[in-house]
Amino acid sequence: MNGPRARGLQWCSIRAMSSFPVPLSPVMKMVALLAAAVARGARVIQRAPVTAVRVDGDRVVGVDTPRGSWDAGIIVNAAGAWAGRIAAMVGLALPLEVWRPDVAYVVRPDELAAHPAMIDFANAFYIRPEGANLTLIGLE
Repeated sequence: MNGPRARGLQWCSIRAMSSFPVPLSPVMKMVALLAAAVARGARVIQRAPVTAVRVDGDRVVGVDTPRGSWDAGIIVNAAGAWAGRIAAMVGLALPLEVWRPDVAYVVRPDELAAHPAMIDFANAFYIRPEGANLTLIGLE
């Protein structure tokens, strides 16, 4: 089995997330995508880790979890750092490199206007505005 076909992928760079009128954090982005999916008929089941992915030929047709089994015409692998484990259940290698960065939020002084997102590759850190008066600092 070559594995099921990917029907769609989604990716958004830090630069794109920080270019909105109000900077879009990854959490805000996830909530917006989730709300849009639910508005279009998706069903979200939380706290139900996938233990098996069921296939019929080259199509994923359902998943099994400790909370039950579900069939669906479309299954979304939204497992984040664990997406490779889910992909492996159908014989796909998803080359993910997962790490846990250190993140801090600091309050910007009132006299300091919002700033663009910046990445310092040499020192492995980035900063970006977060909301009206916060700056997110990430160290990798």
